[in-house]
Amino acid sequence: MNAFKPLLSAATAAVVLSGALVASAPASAAPSDLADSGQGRLAWSSCNDATTPALQCAMLDVPLDYAHPGGTKIQIKLNRLPATAPKDKQQGPILLNPGGPGDSGLWMPASISGAIPQDVAGTYDWIGFDPRGTNGSVPHVTCDPHYFDAERPDYQVSQGTSKAWLEKSAGYAADCAADWSWILPHMTTVDNARDMDSIRRALGVQKINFYGGSWGTSLGSTYGQLFPSHVRRMVLDSIVGPTISWYDHNILQDKEHQRRFDAFAAWAAKADSVYHLGTDAATVEQKYQQVETALRTAPVDASPAPGKIGPAEFEDTFYGGGYNFLRWPRMATVLSAYVNSHDTRPLNIAYNRYAAPGADDGTFPAYNAVQCTENNWPRDWETWKKDQAKVNATAPFYTYNNMWYNTACMFWPYQGDQSGRLKITGKGLPPVLLFQATEDAATPYQGGVAMHDALPGSKLVVQNGGSFHEILFHGDACLDDTFTAYLRDGSLPTGTGPIAKTCAPEADPVPVYVTPPPVAPNAAPSLTAQSTTGLAPTGGGRPAEQGARGAGPGDRLPGPARPGPARKTVRPLHQRLEQWRPMTDFELLTAADIPLMQGLAQRVTAIRPDLISADASYGELAWVWGKGRASQGATWRRRLWYSGDDLVAWGWASLPCRVERGDGSVAEVSGAFLSYQVHPEHTELVDEVIEWYDGVAAGLERTVLPTTAEEFALRRWAAHGYRTNTAALHDTGDWTQLNRRDLAEVAQPTLPAGYRFRTADEAGPEAVVQAHVDAWAPSAYTVGSYQDVRQTAGYRGDLHVLVQAPDGTMAASTIMWFDEVNRTVEFEPVGTHPNHRRLGLARSMLLRGMLLARAAGATHATVVCLGAPGHPAARGLYHDLGFRELSRDAPLIKPATATTERRRQDGHLATTS
Repeated sequence: MNAFKPLLSAATAAVVLSGALVASAPASAAPSDLADSGQGRLAWSSCNDATTPALQCAMLDVPLDYAHPGGTKIQIKLNRLPATAPKDKQQGPILLNPGGPGDSGLWMPASISGAIPQDVAGTYDWIGFDPRGTNGSVPHVTCDPHYFDAERPDYQVSQGTSKAWLEKSAGYAADCAADWSWILPHMTTVDNARDMDSIRRALGVQKINFYGGSWGTSLGSTYGQLFPSHVRRMVLDSIVGPTISWYDHNILQDKEHQRRFDAFAAWAAKADSVYHLGTDAATVEQKYQQVETALRTAPVDASPAPGKIGPAEFEDTFYGGGYNFLRWPRMATVLSAYVNSHDTRPLNIAYNRYAAPGADDGTFPAYNAVQCTENNWPRDWETWKKDQAKVNATAPFYTYNNMWYNTACMFWPYQGDQSGRLKITGKGLPPVLLFQATEDAATPYQGGVAMHDALPGSKLVVQNGGSFHEILFHGDACLDDTFTAYLRDGSLPTGTGPIAKTCAPEADPVPVYVTPPPVAPNAAPSLTAQSTTGLAPTGGGRPAEQGARGAGPGDRLPGPARPGPARKTVRPLHQRLEQWRPMTDFELLTAADIPLMQGLAQRVTAIRPDLISADASYGELAWVWGKGRASQGATWRRRLWYSGDDLVAWGWASLPCRVERGDGSVAEVSGAFLSYQVHPEHTELVDEVIEWYDGVAAGLERTVLPTTAEEFALRRWAAHGYRTNTAALHDTGDWTQLNRRDLAEVAQPTLPAGYRFRTADEAGPEAVVQAHVDAWAPSAYTVGSYQDVRQTAGYRGDLHVLVQAPDGTMAASTIMWFDEVNRTVEFEPVGTHPNHRRLGLARSMLLRGMLLARAAGATHATVVCLGAPGHPAARGLYHDLGFRELSRDAPLIKPATATTERRRQDGHLATTS
């Protein structure tokens, strides 16, 4: 064991301020390709993941110090989603890393493989892992579990808090050294890269593929430098420059975060009619400063997180907008509520969602172990103070926040490598595919350009004007299709200049005031928080949004976000609060309920669209109600939960019934099925929904379709005896996924000769109904059903598109439900007459619909399809049109004594032929 003696404590901070140095960590030398790196063997077993049953887990022994492969061992936690393609079509393992340094990759196999076409995904073994010393790997290094607890000292040096922060940083470095001196020098990027090669050896393969984002791009390029002959394909997304020091990289971040904050302020100013923060960016930024100043003297209760929300916590709540611009509506709401009505609830909610600390210091030890030892850092406070003051003069939003996040490196017990980070040359590497957004604040654009220059033969794909950190898998077909083509057969963009391909940016979010739920006068004063590491235990889904920041390069915050230290989420289990006002248990569903339920769908879509299941979307609710009310309404039970006047949860139970179809046949539905929605800020109600459903459907087989993103809800369903519905999940199962795309660029549709587009307003009710009956025969749809459909919110006859054949038959039809709040249309259902299939009518009809929707003011479109590989037609159609998965079912079942299966009725899913 190569132990290092700790050289300072918090009390010795003053010595270090004067510039004294401490011991040096060993330089990172490029290793040889050892015949035996000292790794153990992999023993895969089921992860017992309800949402991804095929997922396998394992632990791998690796050397603590690769200079002594036979010495002390530590363990790396891995998971694997095995290839499903025939053996001769398989392309080997693809290792995955999301960044950090130190973030878990266990969520990635299921998530990323599900984001690309199955014919490509099925050819790879998808491998996630926890970097050494973090998360589920052994040991899990923790230096000070309470380091991020609120209220922390003010970040701004003008407030006289520098001494407090220096002592806090020095104390943290000393705590790390006191307990973990034996492993800290062995947690560098090079060490993690060598772990990747140990994984390769344990897998028994000559070459691996790799996808990495953020710090994962540094990890991938380091692996490629050390082991070029073992790289088959490599994708780097949102790139850390290969030569820049971490100290200088943080300064670059400060400048880019200022640009993103300025962009947020300009966006909010344009929406003054919504937020009332001023009509120019400078005024909006003044309101931000106004709130921060007020919190210095009157911090806000952080409950359910501990402590108070002061200026430091306020800044942490806002800085994540530089990673994920979809947070802007909530950020603007925080300012608007505080400034205009002194309502602190939006701030409390946003802090708990984005910035509250977790059960311990998460990946912060790994962050410091990587950055502080990989290159030299200034060791005297005067240098830091002078440098940061210069940056702060032009970039005040983030500079001091970021500085104090990194000052443990000033006191780190092992001096950084004087020679700097490992030099990247790309010698011997195959062509590497690079992705970079020009407005990325966490890994600025310069890093992508520098990596392209360092890697001969690499291809750089740029999202010009894009601002997401880690830009793949957000529904941009231009980007995602390039990734898929490379994984499919190695195809690269054909551009020959410095930029091989340019993609358009995503549209700015729609300005929406995110109204907090009212607080009932007699409500419990606070909710108890359940600590969570933010990791799916086996990697079956993305972690929930987390708080304190991720690595220097930054963490991805897309949908689901992942910083270093985990946060506490508001997830009490069985607490019953007086503020919840349920309706009578067994009332029938009524027409008046549907717009309320659609309204909740709109609010959830605005903040967490991945939580919208195929059965609870804005359009699906309207379609199922209108289509089935006459034939099934007598068996529909519902319960609604309110907080004040706002609907925050609902359950819609479909009980056994007999449905007479137009051809005289009868469909027997013998089990119960539940559609439901719980607002993500009221997850306390999940158990109430389950208990109500178990009561109303007692004795029956019960099925339900939560989404895979509802990690808490999935645990609660399991606790109530619900299990994965394997029949629904197999290759020809009926699980569904909700897909989305933007409408920025829509191709012009082309119909076969003699066919033409019509709208429902033009065609009339009888033709509209006949079009559906022909596509979904046998069907119970009638003109009366259509009249019910027409009365629902979001239906527009001019957005109900049909294709008329030369003989006058309506050969295809689809309805677009227009959610004007989120400026999104939802296709439901999509159907084609059996005599007119294989003509491309569905594709042309969808393109026509998207053009009409864009003209009506929509910016995005969604559609549901069967997701299992045994149903490739619909999924392939939508994928080819640029739709990408937004959410997917996690089918659950609770068997009755006599097993039955849920039977889907005609037109319930937007499939096509």
